[in-house]
Amino acid sequence: MQASELWFVRHGQTDWNVDQRLQGHEDVPLNEAGRQQAAAAATYLQGLHATARFDAIVSSDLSRALATAEAIRGALGITAIETDAGLREHALGSLQGHVVRAMPPHLRREYDNLRTNPDYKSPGGGESSRQMYERVVRTLDSLPQRYPGQRVLVTTHGGWLFHAHRYLLQLSIDRSQDAIPNACICIVRFEPSTRAYTMKPSLIAC
Repeated sequence: MQASELWFVRHGQTDWNVDQRLQGHEDVPLNEAGRQQAAAAATYLQGLHATARFDAIVSSDLSRALATAEAIRGALGITAIETDAGLREHALGSLQGHVVRAMPPHLRREYDNLRTNPDYKSPGGGESSRQMYERVVRTLDSLPQRYPGQRVLVTTHGGWLFHAHRYLLQLSIDRSQDAIPNACICIVRFEPSTRAYTMKPSLIAC
Protein backbone atom coordinates (compact mmCIF):
# COMPACT_ATOMS: atom_id res chain seq x y z
CA MET A 1 0.00 0.00 0.00
CA GLN A 2 1.25 3.49 -0.86
CA ALA A 3 2.03 6.14 1.72
CA SER A 4 -0.50 8.84 2.57
CA GLU A 5 0.54 12.49 2.47
CA LEU A 6 -1.21 15.01 4.71
CA TRP A 7 -0.80 18.71 3.98
CA PHE A 8 -1.93 20.67 7.05
CA VAL A 9 -2.81 24.35 6.61
CA ARG A 10 -3.54 26.70 9.47
CA HIS A 11 -6.49 28.98 8.66
CA GLY A 12 -5.95 32.58 7.54
CA GLN A 13 -5.89 35.52 9.90
CA THR A 14 -8.92 36.79 11.84
CA ASP A 15 -9.43 40.05 13.72
CA TRP A 16 -9.20 38.07 16.93
CA ASN A 17 -5.74 36.83 15.90
CA VAL A 18 -4.68 40.45 15.48
CA ASP A 19 -6.11 41.38 18.90
CA GLN A 20 -4.56 38.24 20.48
CA ARG A 21 -8.05 37.33 21.63
CA LEU A 22 -8.59 33.65 22.51
CA GLN A 23 -10.85 32.07 19.88
CA GLY A 24 -11.33 28.44 20.86
CA HIS A 25 -14.65 27.23 19.44
CA GLU A 26 -15.95 30.76 18.80
CA ASP A 27 -16.82 30.98 15.10
CA VAL A 28 -14.73 33.99 14.08
CA PRO A 29 -14.51 34.76 10.32
CA LEU A 30 -11.39 35.57 8.32
CA ASN A 31 -10.52 39.23 7.97
CA GLU A 32 -9.30 40.79 4.71
CA ALA A 33 -5.68 39.82 5.41
CA GLY A 34 -6.85 36.27 6.17
CA ARG A 35 -8.72 36.05 2.88
CA GLN A 36 -5.59 37.21 1.06
CA GLN A 37 -3.51 34.61 2.92
CA ALA A 38 -5.99 31.88 1.96
CA ALA A 39 -5.84 33.02 -1.67
CA ALA A 40 -2.02 32.98 -1.61
CA ALA A 41 -2.01 29.44 -0.18
CA ALA A 42 -4.51 28.41 -2.85
CA THR A 43 -2.30 29.81 -5.62
CA TYR A 44 0.77 28.02 -4.24
CA LEU A 45 -1.07 24.70 -3.94
CA GLN A 46 -2.64 25.09 -7.39
CA GLY A 47 0.86 25.14 -8.88
CA LEU A 48 1.69 21.85 -7.17
CA HIS A 49 -1.66 20.30 -8.06
CA ALA A 50 -0.82 20.45 -11.78
CA THR A 51 1.88 17.78 -11.38
CA ALA A 52 1.05 16.03 -8.09
CA ARG A 53 -2.68 16.09 -7.54
CA PHE A 54 -4.51 16.40 -4.25
CA ASP A 55 -7.23 13.80 -3.79
CA ALA A 56 -9.36 15.39 -1.06
CA ILE A 57 -9.80 18.34 1.30
CA VAL A 58 -10.79 17.94 4.96
CA SER A 59 -11.51 20.91 7.22
CA SER A 60 -12.49 21.90 10.71
CA ASP A 61 -16.14 22.92 10.66
CA LEU A 62 -15.37 26.40 12.08
CA SER A 63 -15.82 29.10 9.45
CA ARG A 64 -12.27 30.48 9.52
CA ALA A 65 -10.91 27.06 8.55
CA LEU A 66 -13.75 26.34 6.12
CA ALA A 67 -13.25 29.64 4.29
CA THR A 68 -9.54 28.83 3.94
CA ALA A 69 -10.44 25.37 2.63
CA GLU A 70 -12.99 26.82 0.21
CA ALA A 71 -10.41 29.17 -1.33
CA ILE A 72 -8.11 26.19 -1.87
CA ARG A 73 -10.90 23.94 -3.12
CA GLY A 74 -11.81 26.47 -5.80
CA ALA A 75 -8.20 26.70 -6.99
CA LEU A 76 -7.73 22.93 -7.08
CA GLY A 77 -11.11 22.13 -8.64
CA ILE A 78 -11.94 19.53 -6.00
CA THR A 79 -15.68 18.88 -5.79
CA ALA A 80 -16.33 18.88 -2.06
CA ILE A 81 -14.86 19.55 1.38
CA GLU A 82 -15.31 17.01 4.17
CA THR A 83 -15.76 18.67 7.57
CA ASP A 84 -14.50 17.07 10.76
CA ALA A 85 -15.17 18.56 14.20
CA GLY A 86 -12.12 16.66 15.45
CA LEU A 87 -10.02 19.31 13.68
CA ARG A 88 -11.48 22.16 15.76
CA GLU A 89 -9.41 24.50 17.89
CA HIS A 90 -8.90 23.85 21.62
CA ALA A 91 -12.21 24.52 23.43
CA LEU A 92 -11.38 27.19 26.00
CA GLY A 93 -14.72 27.63 27.75
CA SER A 94 -15.01 30.88 29.71
CA LEU A 95 -11.62 32.08 28.40
CA GLN A 96 -12.92 32.44 24.85
CA GLY A 97 -13.24 36.02 23.65
CA HIS A 98 -10.71 37.39 26.14
CA VAL A 99 -7.34 39.03 25.50
CA VAL A 100 -4.73 37.41 27.74
CA ARG A 101 -2.92 40.63 28.67
CA ALA A 102 -6.22 42.29 29.71
CA MET A 103 -7.83 39.42 31.62
CA PRO A 104 -9.32 40.07 35.06
CA PRO A 105 -7.48 38.20 37.83
CA HIS A 106 -9.90 35.26 38.10
CA LEU A 107 -9.63 34.54 34.36
CA ARG A 108 -5.87 34.98 34.41
CA ARG A 109 -5.71 32.29 37.10
CA GLU A 110 -7.80 30.01 34.86
CA TYR A 111 -5.49 30.71 31.93
CA ASP A 112 -2.35 30.03 33.98
CA ASN A 113 -3.87 26.81 35.32
CA LEU A 114 -4.67 25.68 31.78
CA ARG A 115 -1.08 26.33 30.67
CA THR A 116 0.56 24.58 33.62
CA ASN A 117 -1.81 21.71 34.46
CA PRO A 118 -2.55 19.32 31.56
CA ASP A 119 -5.72 18.10 33.29
CA TYR A 120 -7.22 21.52 34.05
CA LYS A 121 -10.42 22.45 32.16
CA SER A 122 -11.75 26.00 31.98
CA PRO A 123 -15.37 26.35 33.19
CA GLY A 124 -18.03 26.67 30.54
CA GLY A 125 -17.17 23.65 28.41
CA GLY A 126 -13.40 23.91 28.12
CA GLU A 127 -11.11 21.00 27.25
CA SER A 128 -8.00 20.19 29.24
CA SER A 129 -4.71 20.11 27.35
CA ARG A 130 -4.70 16.33 27.75
CA GLN A 131 -8.20 16.01 26.28
CA MET A 132 -7.21 18.25 23.39
CA TYR A 133 -4.04 16.24 22.76
CA GLU A 134 -6.00 12.97 22.77
CA ARG A 135 -8.56 14.41 20.32
CA VAL A 136 -5.77 15.55 18.01
CA VAL A 137 -4.14 12.11 18.08
CA ARG A 138 -7.43 10.32 17.34
CA THR A 139 -8.24 12.64 14.46
CA LEU A 140 -4.75 12.63 12.98
CA ASP A 141 -4.48 8.83 13.14
CA SER A 142 -7.86 8.48 11.43
CA LEU A 143 -6.81 10.44 8.34
CA PRO A 144 -4.48 7.84 6.73
CA GLN A 145 -7.13 5.18 7.43
CA ARG A 146 -9.83 7.25 5.71
CA TYR A 147 -7.57 8.26 2.82
CA PRO A 148 -5.10 5.38 2.31
CA GLY A 149 -2.39 6.19 -0.20
CA GLN A 150 -3.88 9.61 -0.95
CA ARG A 151 -2.66 13.19 -0.85
CA VAL A 152 -4.98 15.16 1.40
CA LEU A 153 -5.20 18.87 2.23
CA VAL A 154 -6.32 19.50 5.84
CA THR A 155 -7.30 22.96 7.14
CA THR A 156 -7.24 23.39 10.89
CA HIS A 157 -6.11 25.67 13.73
CA GLY A 158 -2.97 26.78 15.53
CA GLY A 159 -3.79 24.97 18.77
CA TRP A 160 -4.57 21.77 16.89
CA LEU A 161 -1.26 21.90 15.02
CA PHE A 162 0.51 22.76 18.29
CA HIS A 163 -0.57 19.40 19.75
CA ALA A 164 -0.07 17.52 16.47
CA HIS A 165 3.58 18.59 16.50
CA ARG A 166 3.95 17.24 20.03
CA TYR A 167 2.56 13.89 18.93
CA LEU A 168 4.59 13.65 15.73
CA LEU A 169 7.84 14.77 17.38
CA GLN A 170 7.18 12.75 20.56
CA LEU A 171 7.41 15.80 22.79
CA SER A 172 5.91 15.98 26.26
CA ILE A 173 2.45 17.51 26.52
CA ASP A 174 3.78 20.50 28.50
CA ARG A 175 6.73 21.27 26.18
CA SER A 176 6.69 24.89 24.95
CA GLN A 177 6.79 25.60 21.23
CA ASP A 178 6.70 28.57 18.89
CA ALA A 179 3.33 29.61 17.47
CA ILE A 180 2.48 28.46 13.94
CA PRO A 181 1.75 31.43 11.62
CA ASN A 182 -1.58 31.81 9.84
CA ALA A 183 -1.87 30.04 6.46
CA CYS A 184 1.41 28.15 6.90
CA ILE A 185 1.64 24.61 5.53
CA CYS A 186 3.06 21.55 7.30
CA ILE A 187 3.59 18.29 5.37
CA VAL A 188 3.31 14.88 7.06
CA ARG A 189 3.84 11.49 5.40
CA PHE A 190 2.38 8.26 6.79
CA GLU A 191 4.04 4.98 5.76
CA PRO A 192 1.55 2.11 6.26
CA SER A 193 4.18 -0.66 6.21
CA THR A 194 5.83 0.73 9.34
CA ARG A 195 2.88 2.79 10.64
CA ALA A 196 5.33 5.67 11.02
CA TYR A 197 4.88 9.38 10.42
CA THR A 198 7.55 11.63 8.94
CA MET A 199 7.12 15.38 9.17
CA LYS A 200 9.05 17.74 6.91
CA PRO A 201 11.24 19.86 9.19
CA SER A 202 10.20 23.31 7.94
CA LEU A 203 6.88 25.09 7.46
CA ILE A 204 5.88 26.52 4.09
CA ALA A 205 4.82 30.16 4.34
CA CYS A 206 2.67 31.33 1.44
